[in-house]
Amino acid sequence: MVLCAFGCNREGIYKFKSGRIGCDPSPNKCPKLRQNNAEKIAKLRSERGNDYWRAGIPHGTGVPTGKKGMTHAEIHGPEKASLISEKIRKAQTGRKKTQEMKNHQSEIAKQKGLGGYRIGGGRGKCGWYKGIFCDSSWELAFVIWHMDHNISIERCKVPRHYTWNDKVRKYYPDFVVNEITYEIKGYRTLQWEAKIADHTDIVCLFQYEIKPYLQYAIDNYGKDYIKLYDDTLPKRKRTS
Repeated sequence: MVLCAFGCNREGIYKFKSGRIGCDPSPNKCPKLRQNNAEKIAKLRSERGNDYWRAGIPHGTGVPTGKKGMTHAEIHGPEKASLISEKIRKAQTGRKKTQEMKNHQSEIAKQKGLGGYRIGGGRGKCGWYKGIFCDSSWELAFVIWHMDHNISIERCKVPRHYTWNDKVRKYYPDFVVNEITYEIKGYRTLQWEAKIADHTDIVCLFQYEIKPYLQYAIDNYGKDYIKLYDDTLPKRKRTS
């Protein structure tokens, strides 16, 4: 029996492009790797504070650039990096809302039944698959893999809170599998980094981590596996 290369002593069942054998298609599901990463993050947080990720470690992005391990200053130079940072700051700040505006928007939200996880609120091709709503083809592939392997999976219904622009905000992660919470993201933003900084227990699956699930869905159901969605069910409806 081949053991997981990350040191958890579980059976290795998936071979990555690097040649290493893991206990799951997603390295983040290896308990030993998660423990090691948690220890590294704890050390970085103690040395650099909660903004440790801005330095480009351990995730290697700093401010989102798409080039692993590099910041805007390293890519564009300090002068242009300053302009980019100012543009991001202005986009995040936006116009300030008066209390009257907030009360008005809150009342409208209550009338329309908004708040909490909204089915169809994502950006991808959404739909129902065996009783679970997926907001994208990536989420569908993730659900398919777990269901095909008889692993219980459900949408996360418990909200998480995080601080952004000096305000406490709420959001709902995507799924819960074996009491582990998962979030599937196609891109990084500073606001998202703030979320995971406050909740290090959430496993974040980005493009690299989700590839094995996508490949499984394509290999077993074809490139148009989104046709597996049940079109008889509504795509936009609030959960109970």
